[in-house]
Amino acid sequence: MKMIFLVDGDNNIGTGLQGIELLTEEDSVLVFYGRGQSLAGIQKLCANTRAKVQYLESVKGGKNSIDFQIITELGVLVGRGEADFAYVISQDKGYEAAISALWVRYADTFREVALRPSIQSCLRASFLMRTASREELAQALRLEFGQVQGDLAYAHLEELFAPPAPAEEKKPAPAPVQKKKQDTRPPRAGREKQAARRQLTICETGISKLEERCRQLDAEMEQNACNVEKLQELYREKQEVEARLEQEMARWEELSLQLEE
Repeated sequence: MKMIFLVDGDNNIGTGLQGIELLTEEDSVLVFYGRGQSLAGIQKLCANTRAKVQYLESVKGGKNSIDFQIITELGVLVGRGEADFAYVISQDKGYEAAISALWVRYADTFREVALRPSIQSCLRASFLMRTASREELAQALRLEFGQVQGDLAYAHLEELFAPPAPAEEKKPAPAPVQKKKQDTRPPRAGREKQAARRQLTICETGISKLEERCRQLDAEMEQNACNVEKLQELYREKQEVEARLEQEMARWEELSLQLEE
């Protein structure tokens, strides 16, 4: 969880830097100070932090010069996708309009960009989000709330997020025993003959249709004797019909033998 703090050195910097000692090596602090302003006091306030600190002098003097520089820097960080968590540290409400504009247009490039009065006010949840195990979470809660309250808070969270106990599976009621219906169908051999007889009827119908189509093709071939292209087309179709007719005749003979057995 990398955090960036843009500190307004012209606006209650002593209050703004409160909590800087709680930051980690992942965090960055950019302190903007006015032209000619002494750095000694600011550096003393930042002495006990592990965060990376940069001191940026105002490019130009004059009213609001630091404000414009901070907003410009913040816009660059957002545009580069480097401001996952970025905070302007100041009690000057004039930054709110610019930050709102960033939320409207670039909200998908960061998780939080906000105006806060101090670094400490940005760290309310960071002690939780920086933990990587149950043990670290328990320790962070103790540091934040004390031994007793921290242990109670951890136990409560553990209870809330524990997976629910598996519900007992109800055994299905035994299915009622059904009486076996008496088989009134004809014997297997009889059923096979009935099926063969139906297939034989279907086969005979198909043979009749194919024979009729052969006769139609013969007539059409006579009519188109002078049209070579059409004649070839009809001839190919007749060959296909005759092949199918031969297959159906073989099938008819097979079914007839089954009925005689």
